[in-house]
Amino acid sequence: MSSRPSSSTIPDPSASRREQKKAETKQNLIDAAIELFMGYGPEEATVQAITKRAGVSTRTFHNYFERRDDVFAYYLHEVFEHFACRIREIAVDHPTGRIVDIMRDAMWIYCFPPHVDQGESVSQTGSAEFSELVDPTTPDIRKFKPLLIMLENPQDKGSSEHLDVDLPTLTEPGTKALCDVAPDLSPFKAFLLLDVSFSIAMRAVEAAADERLSGGLSPEELYNQAFDMLARVDRIEDEE
Repeated sequence: MSSRPSSSTIPDPSASRREQKKAETKQNLIDAAIELFMGYGPEEATVQAITKRAGVSTRTFHNYFERRDDVFAYYLHEVFEHFACRIREIAVDHPTGRIVDIMRDAMWIYCFPPHVDQGESVSQTGSAEFSELVDPTTPDIRKFKPLLIMLENPQDKGSSEHLDVDLPTLTEPGTKALCDVAPDLSPFKAFLLLDVSFSIAMRAVEAAADERLSGGLSPEELYNQAFDMLARVDRIEDEE
């Protein structure tokens, strides 16, 4: 005769719903903060503005984050966790095995996120439609690179234009993944490669909108041109 499960082993549906609601609230706060930052600048991305946009109270905000900067720190850490997973996935059976080629393939999705409408390519869409078509689960470099720039170029530390978070800690998942994939890389070299790769990818995307820089090349062509340049530097180091 089998014994009946105790009440403690039976999942509580209401508890699952509560956890889902908490996760949704947290994500709404993150989305609101990023939207304000991108749309109006860091000065306007205050706790009050974030909570108003997310439709919650400041008390609710502080249930999840202590400071405004903690929202951005959490978002950036998630970006690099995502990136670390992608690096490891792409490195498995990569056709060349070269770290620069792995970075090129890994970074692509952040510059050209997949569309909800898979029948339409990035180059076929205008900027106005872009935000509605990209897969919302994929981090977009146009959102997180400006936050990284705030970390790299801190202004007055009393200003909201300064992001008071630790860059090496935030990027650690990515640098660790690179060191695991390429054991000859030191933590510093991995950090530098990460920083350079994100920068050249972002510049390629930006240059596509400027005829003085694009020379009629598509965003994809500029992206590959940028990584070809990095690959040449990598090959020179190998030869020395």
